[in-house]
Amino acid sequence: MTTESEPRRVAAIMMIRDECDIIEANIRHHARLGVDHFVILDHGSADGTADILRALTTEGLPLTVLTYARDAEIELSQWYAALFARVRELGAEIVVQIDGDEFWHLTTGSFAKLDWSAPVITAPRFNMFAPRAAVGSPDGAPMTHIYRNRRPFHPEDYRSRVTRGDRDIAFDYPIHMVRIEPKVVFLLEEMGEIMMAGHGIISHAGEMLQPKPDGSAVIFHYPLRSFEQFAKKVAAFGTVFEKHPHLDRGISWQTRYLWELDEPGALERAFLRCFPDEAELRHWIDTGVLVRDTRMARDLTDGPGTLDAELDHLAITADRVIMDLIEDLSVEQRAAAAGITAERNHALDERASWTAERNGLVGALDLAAQERDLAVAEKSQLGAEIAQVASGRDAAVAQQRRLTEELARLSEERDFLAAETDRLATELANVSGAHGGLVAHCAVLSEELNQIRSQRARPWVSRLPAWMRRH
Repeated sequence: MTTESEPRRVAAIMMIRDECDIIEANIRHHARLGVDHFVILDHGSADGTADILRALTTEGLPLTVLTYARDAEIELSQWYAALFARVRELGAEIVVQIDGDEFWHLTTGSFAKLDWSAPVITAPRFNMFAPRAAVGSPDGAPMTHIYRNRRPFHPEDYRSRVTRGDRDIAFDYPIHMVRIEPKVVFLLEEMGEIMMAGHGIISHAGEMLQPKPDGSAVIFHYPLRSFEQFAKKVAAFGTVFEKHPHLDRGISWQTRYLWELDEPGALERAFLRCFPDEAELRHWIDTGVLVRDTRMARDLTDGPGTLDAELDHLAITADRVIMDLIEDLSVEQRAAAAGITAERNHALDERASWTAERNGLVGALDLAAQERDLAVAEKSQLGAEIAQVASGRDAAVAQQRRLTEELARLSEERDFLAAETDRLATELANVSGAHGGLVAHCAVLSEELNQIRSQRARPWVSRLPAWMRRH
């Protein structure tokens, strides 16, 4: 613990991956703002970020790097536990969470010199934009991205539509021109729990601490640097979305919207739309959508705290007033839209009911269609069987005709044979009659013959003894 005469020790916690194009400028800038130690969690950088961190450590910058694999299945709470364990070991009193693409601008030039009469200081964040000509520039994003939203539109309408899964969304401005959540720098002793990404803290009593900005700090955010880096970031988030399909769609909703763009070239077009051409840039400046802001470029060139503090404070205060007006207007718009939303939800419920009824009818029609197809198939099968039976019937008819003809022929032969049989029977009867007469006549003749034989045999018999004596 420091004494009242000693400045409070400041620690920055960072969670990064693949930030090689900006991480060195980030760390050097925040070191100039008085960060005494950086506790960095690198979860799987594969682009040279790790080499840069090692070089900075070798150079003597106060870094502690915790390395995790890209696909490490670790809860966010475990990462925070590891980060804050090291922060407490270092004896830090002021903590700020910084993303690799975020650069803090302080009117005091130092975190320790901020007004710590309150335990939490809130800084609004602005996405920064560059003209189309800056795409591919070798200069770092903080030097080329010198335009920011002067009046960013409230994201709620778009966020709710992305959350619902709507795909046909016509954005009036690039999706990154929305109002983004502020972040805080805070006294560690007041923190019971940190909110995701450092957007606020929960006190030990369970109270959310995220006061209105006091005009002493602002954050310049550079998420759009090169298309390669942009596409990698979207793909990395896409992997998270795929692994956790039930993740709240409101989390990282802008990146989710971009990840779900499935039309070829849509992602690159969305990226390039954030880099207005000369005419579009002039239009957005003239209509108050964008404003030129070179404070971070000056910080990096001349060092922090070199601007006139009063003017700097006035600029940040003006930003805060505009943000408050946007928020108030958004509250009124949301209140006015609440009734419309309720009616819309009612209409959606009715549509869902009609959709369910229609789906039921579609299901019934599908079932009827299936039954019809089955009946058609059965009819076709029966038709084939009938054709087969008809073919068999025709063969049977031909066979019957042939047999009928054969029967007729046989009948004719039978009639002929019957007639012939009658004729033969008649002749047989005639022959039989004649045979009977002949038999009777033969009997008479046989009798006569026997008589003749008898008469002739007697003289021979009487002479037999005399013949026997002579011989």
